[in-house]
Amino acid sequence: MGRSPKPFFDLPMNTGARPPARPPVSIRPVGIVEPKGTGRSYLPPTEATDSPETASKPIEFSISTLYWAAAGIMVILLAVWILGVKAGKSDAERRLGSQLAQQQAEPPNRPSTPSNIEPPPPAVNPEPPPAPKEPAKGSSAPSGPGDTYTGSGWVTIDPRQDGLNYLHLATLRRADAVRAVDYLASKGKTAIAVPSKTVDRSPEAAKNPLLFVYLATPLSRDQYRDAAQRTRIETEVRQIGQQWVKSKDKGGVPSDFSKPQWVKYEKN
Repeated sequence: MGRSPKPFFDLPMNTGARPPARPPVSIRPVGIVEPKGTGRSYLPPTEATDSPETASKPIEFSISTLYWAAAGIMVILLAVWILGVKAGKSDAERRLGSQLAQQQAEPPNRPSTPSNIEPPPPAVNPEPPPAPKEPAKGSSAPSGPGDTYTGSGWVTIDPRQDGLNYLHLATLRRADAVRAVDYLASKGKTAIAVPSKTVDRSPEAAKNPLLFVYLATPLSRDQYRDAAQRTRIETEVRQIGQQWVKSKDKGGVPSDFSKPQWVKYEKN
């Protein structure tokens, strides 16, 4: 093939004249902008493009992951709270123990006792008051031996023993005293009636003198100290007296034995 012909518009016109010269064109770097009135040039900001290696991707979490994270945080907080409570309790116990040990180590401040003051005597249980002694002759209380009535009859010797305590039940005329002794015997209580040297100016004193009715069973000194035993005997006698009152005896009831009294017998 031969040479390709030039296009028609590239062929110079063979007019014999030269084409006019083009004016020079100033070339500036692309992207450089010169603000008016400043005389400075700067590159306009360009948008940064991330490479596939450095491009950031959005972080995604599932709902279950968030739940597990919240549960883990709660467990951690609970563990921290429990440890704090235990530490506080241990510290409080340690401080309390040290305070108690310090108090025990320090003796209490007590005033010194003067050497010239003697300690008080030991307490002693008070003994019951002794039974009253029989009054002297001529009083209304029982006196020395004389005509004495027992459940088995009259005797001339007083059966009471010296130094023992007898329960005085009543002071009655001889006839009533005999009835009282017999009634007590029917209830299982042995009694005696002893005369006294009381001055009795009544008309019946010669034929029916006063006698003192006693229980024939005495109490020794040690037995008399037993208040429960004394109370039991007194209660039994009062109950017998109440039974005698309720029996409506034809001869009447001279005494209900409601005021018994212990008397210590002493021979003159």
